[in-house]
Amino acid sequence: YRCFSQIYDGQYIFGMLLMAYPKQAIYAIRGADIFTYMCARNEVDAHYTLDTNWRSSPGMINAVNHLFQSLPSPFIFSDIPFLPVMPATVNQKLRLVVQHQPQPALRIWLQPGAGVGISEYKQYMARQCAATIQDLLCAACEGKAWLEGRLGKQQLIQASDITVLVRNRSEAALVYAALAELLIPAVQLSNRDSVFNTPEARELQWIMQAVLTTEKKNELRRALATCMIGFNANAFDNM
Repeated sequence: YRCFSQIYDGQYIFGMLLMAYPKQAIYAIRGADIFTYMCARNEVDAHYTLDTNWRSSPGMINAVNHLFQSLPSPFIFSDIPFLPVMPATVNQKLRLVVQHQPQPALRIWLQPGAGVGISEYKQYMARQCAATIQDLLCAACEGKAWLEGRLGKQQLIQASDITVLVRNRSEAALVYAALAELLIPAVQLSNRDSVFNTPEARELQWIMQAVLTTEKKNELRRALATCMIGFNANAFDNM
């Protein structure tokens, strides 16, 4: 940014257009620099903003606008303002309906009681999250919970429609465990367990060991018994 500023400072024939994304500028792990963003924003005379959200429902957009406009400076640095956006007209019919009642797009859970430890708080929220997901899926099985699309088309809620965003891997594990207690299967995208701990890797290792030690019949039998090879008891007997 310093190089571009020196090149274009005081130039009236040429112009420089900067496209900034403050929500991404906070990620220092990606090489972003929030202070450079704030410096550039303060030095630019004209600001143009994309003021329409084409992805979310009007309920969600209005809820986020209301939440962040409740404070004059909702962020740590006052140089970063919150600019409300408008929903796209084509998304006016997007909503979640349960028991024939449109649901709030944003809901905040507060744990009862005067005070609580962080561990107990996280476990409580994980159970609350899992219970809510269970209620939605059960209602969908009865035909009483659906998503309404842009054309008003109704689609019953499926497990694949639900995503839980967490702060770190430990919170992901808590939610995963809470869902498992309710017999709700889930895929943990933040799981960083080694691929070598999977059943597929273990069976592949057995097959490779059998190839390397062809003189050992036990190694061969173990390899042939894997799901990858797929022999059944009759095939073993015939061999």
